[in-house]
Amino acid sequence: MEAITILKRCRAAAGDIRRLTQRIQQRRDAMTSISAPQADPNGGSHGPSDPDKIGRMLAEIDTLERSLEARKQARTVEIAAACVLLDKLPELESDVLHGYYIRMESTASIARRLQYQDSYLRKVKINGEKALKELTADQVAAALPSWYLRENGG
Repeated sequence: MEAITILKRCRAAAGDIRRLTQRIQQRRDAMTSISAPQADPNGGSHGPSDPDKIGRMLAEIDTLERSLEARKQARTVEIAAACVLLDKLPELESDVLHGYYIRMESTASIARRLQYQDSYLRKVKINGEKALKELTADQVAAALPSWYLRENGG
C-alpha cells in the first residue's frame, strides 16, 4: 500500500461516512411507509409479494450500520497512520499535506493560513506527495495495524 493511498482515504472518509449515514436514514424513513399486507375478505391478500419487507429492511440497516462503524474505525487508524507518515516529511510539506488531506482544507485556504502564494503551496503539495511516493511499502505497513492491512489490502 502506498502512503498517498492512506492520505486519500483520510480525505474521502467524511464523504464515505456521510453517504452511509444517508443510506441508513433513507431506509429508516422508508420503513415508516411500509405497511403490513392487507388481508382480503375472500382469503387472498392485497399486499405485495414480499411479506417480510420490514425484516429485509432491518437487515439492510444493520449491515449499513456495521459498515458505518467499520469506516469510522478505519478513519481513526488512517488518520493516525497519516500523521506517522507525514512526520517523515519536511515541516512545510507535512503541514500542507496535513491541512489538505486530514483537515480537508483547500490549497488556497492553506496558503492564506501559512501566508504563502497559492502557486507556491501547490508546488509544495506536489513535492510532498512525491516524497511520500518514495516511502517503501514496509514503511507504510509499519504505520498501520495488521487487521487494517488484511481488510484493506496491504
